[in-house]
Amino acid sequence: MERDDLFESYLLYLKIEKGRSRKTIENYGRDLGRLARFLENAGLDDLDKITEANVMEFLSFLGEELSARSSARVLSAVKGLFRFLAVNHHIRENPFLRIRTPKFGKPLPMVISTTEVEQLIAVIDIRKAKGIRDLAMIELLYATGVRVSELVSLKLTDIDFSNNIIYCLGKGEKMRVIPFGRKARASLTRYLESVRDHYTRGNTDSPWLFPGRQGRQITRQGFWKILGEYARGAGIEKPLSPHKLRHSFATHILERGGDVRSVQVMLGHSDLSTTQIYTHLVREDLSRSHREHHPKG
Repeated sequence: MERDDLFESYLLYLKIEKGRSRKTIENYGRDLGRLARFLENAGLDDLDKITEANVMEFLSFLGEELSARSSARVLSAVKGLFRFLAVNHHIRENPFLRIRTPKFGKPLPMVISTTEVEQLIAVIDIRKAKGIRDLAMIELLYATGVRVSELVSLKLTDIDFSNNIIYCLGKGEKMRVIPFGRKARASLTRYLESVRDHYTRGNTDSPWLFPGRQGRQITRQGFWKILGEYARGAGIEKPLSPHKLRHSFATHILERGGDVRSVQVMLGHSDLSTTQIYTHLVREDLSRSHREHHPKG
C-alpha cells in the first residue's frame, strides 16, 4: 500500500474501531501531515525502510518547529500509526518501539553556568592535598556527568589514560565508557602522582580512585558536603548538588552543538526521551562530541 493509503487506513481504524471523535481524527491527520512533510524532505517513500536514525532526525525536526508539549503530541500520534502498521504486518519492524513519549509535570533540571563552574574551581586551594583531591573529583564529575554514587565507586582500574576514558558501572549493572578532557586528565594526574597515597594512609591495597579515611571508600554524603563548601566559597547562591553538576555537564555540551544521542550514552539513560529534557538536538559520534563541545574538553 502507498503511504497515504496507510495513513487513511490508520485514521479509519481510529474512527471505526476506536470510536475517536471527528475532532480527534482531524488532529491526528494534521500530526501525520507533519510526518509526511518530514518524509518528503528526507526523500523517504517506503515506511518499511524508516530506521531509528530517521526517527532521531524526525524528533529533531519536530523540536525545531514545535514546543516540547506539541512535539510529544505529534510523537504519540505517529507512534500509534507505527504500532498499527506493525500489528497489521505492513512493516517488518517498528522503528519507534524504543522511543517513549516524554511525560510532563516534572520541572526542568537546574543547572549552573560555565562561569559559575569556573568560579567553583577557582576557589579550590590546590596548595593543599585536600584541594588537589577535591579538584580532581569535581573536574572528573563535570567532565563525565557521572552520578555521585558512580563517582565515589570508581576504582583505579576504571581509568584509562591512554584513551582518556573511564569505565563506569551504573544503574542496572550496566557498564558504560565515558571520555574526559585535558583539564580533568591534568587534575587526575596531579592527584594520583602527589596526594592519593596521603589518603590511603598506608592501605596500599585500597582499590578506590578517591579513598576517604584509611583508604576506605568516600561516601556520597561526604562529597555533597565538599561540593557545598566550595559552592558557598565561590558565592554561588543557588544550592549546588552533584546531580546539578551532572545536569550542567549535559546542558553545556548540548548548548555548544553536541548531540543528544552521545549525551544519552554518557549519562547512561536507557531511554532517549529522558535525555530530551535538555534539548532536541540530534547528531552523532560520542568522543568527537565530547572533545569538540565540552568547555573543558
